[in-house]
This record gives sequence, structure tokens and C-alpha cells, in this order.
Amino acid sequence: NYSATCSAVLNTAGLLDGNHTITYNVTDRAGNSNTSSQQITTRNTLPTVSIVEPSNNAFIKGIALVRTSLVNTQDVVKYVDVSIEQGGNISTKNMTCNSNITSCNYSLDTNLFVDGGYTIRVRVVNTLNADITSSITVTIDNTLPLATITQPTGTVSGSIEIKSDVVDTNLDQKNVTFSISTFTGNLTCTPQTPSRFICSSPFNSKQLGNGKYFLNMSAVDKAGNVANASQEITVSNQGGGTSSTGGGAGSVSGSGQSGGATEGVNDIEGTEERTTPPLQISLPFESKYII
Repeated sequence: NYSATCSAVLNTAGLLDGNHTITYNVTDRAGNSNTSSQQITTRNTLPTVSIVEPSNNAFIKGIALVRTSLVNTQDVVKYVDVSIEQGGNISTKNMTCNSNITSCNYSLDTNLFVDGGYTIRVRVVNTLNADITSSITVTIDNTLPLATITQPTGTVSGSIEIKSDVVDTNLDQKNVTFSISTFTGNLTCTPQTPSRFICSSPFNSKQLGNGKYFLNMSAVDKAGNVANASQEITVSNQGGGTSSTGGGAGSVSGSGQSGGATEGVNDIEGTEERTTPPLQISLPFESKYII
């Protein structure tokens, strides 16, 4: 009797991924032989994973969806998890995947984290002990901008400048707007510090009738947080007609008609009616005529 342990090196890279049969054949010196077989599965093509949402360098807030796409999983994936990393702090959660493990999701509550930059890392753990990862960088921002209208105030006329002071670390400078009545426009922002901006725009108040209006402005940051501000102004241009439409505060009335009294014409202002009184002319005769 003779027993021995035999071994051989098999380079599976030369095999296609899939199921294979290994057959062992033993023959002694007398020509007796025996065979044994074993089923193996080769997987040399690793799965790939990519983060579909959010995009790299995105600004996120509130509940943000983390979504991944997986290719070539071939039934060897154990699970997929996602980690939120900042410095040495790591929070890891399992993702929910579809039946084919081609797509996995996780709803990230960013309110559990302080504002700042983070790495989102997705890891695919498979049965071959080969971990596949993909990562992106994001900025969590749950802080609203702070916006204040500094100009104009009170009564205005002619060409004016609309000006606002906006404080926000991640302000979207192209998304600061104003509106007066039916007129809207963008404010141009100039950084004063990395987180403070002066935003302004010229406006011709003669486009509006005389009266009271609300000047509204909106500032949006890169994560979609919105700040609104509103201020009442009074437009008073010489010779300008009054207006009762388009954002006026309260009711503004009047025909805007000017000039001397005209026979047979009533001047209406609000609900008060004024009638031109009769004009008396004295002649050098005894009698008087009423016109």
C-alpha cells in the first residue's frame, strides 16, 4: 500500500468564467487506474460598480438617494454596503438591491451629519473575497442662505439700484433674482468674503405706475436651499400714472388726468366724485349771466 498527496497548479485565467469539471486519474505500476472528478466555478471577471446618484462633487441636502449600478455580478455577490466618510469618521449601512443585484439604493439622511465635505463609498462584497469599491465626493449643506434687501427703501423715482446682502457658504451666484410687479431679473453678485456677497441690479422705476409695490428677492444655494426677502417701496415719478395692478401694496387709484377744469367732464379719484362748479362772469351791464 502506498499513499501520497499530489498537487498541481491550475491557472484559471485560461478558462472562461463558468462551471468546469476537474477529473483526477491515478494509475499504479500494475496498470490499475481509478478516476475522481470535482465541479468548480471560475470567476475571473470581477463585478463592476458605479455610483449613479448623486453625481461626483454634488451638493446634497435632506434625504438624498444614493443609487448604484452593478455589472457582471454572476451570482457571486454577498451584499453591497455604502459608507459615509469624513476624516476618520465612517458610517456604514447596507444597501437594498434588486433581485439580479444590478441596482442598489440607499436613502441617506444628511440631517444626521454636520455640513461639510464627505466621501460616499460603495463596496461590493463577493464570495471570492474580492471587494469592489466605487467612491465620490459630496458636500452636505442643510443651511439656508441669509438674504437682506438693503436698497431701495421708502420712496423711489427714476433709475434705482436694487441691492441685497446675501450670506451663504455655497451660494449659487447665478440664482439670485428679484421681482417687482410683473418685472423679474437676476442680481449680479460680488463676493465680499468667501461666504458673503453683495448682489445688485439697476432698475428703471418708470416702468411702473406710481404707487406701492413689494420688492421680492430670492437667493438659492448649490444644494437648493432657498432664502426669500421682501420689502415695500413707493414709486413716485413726476407725471407718472398711478397703478392698481402687479404687486401694489393695498389699492392705488386715480385717472392720472391733469389740467384745468373741462366743461361736462368729471374727475374721478377713488370713490369721491368732483364736479366742475359753474363759472360766474361779471359784465359791465346791470344783468349777470351764468355760464
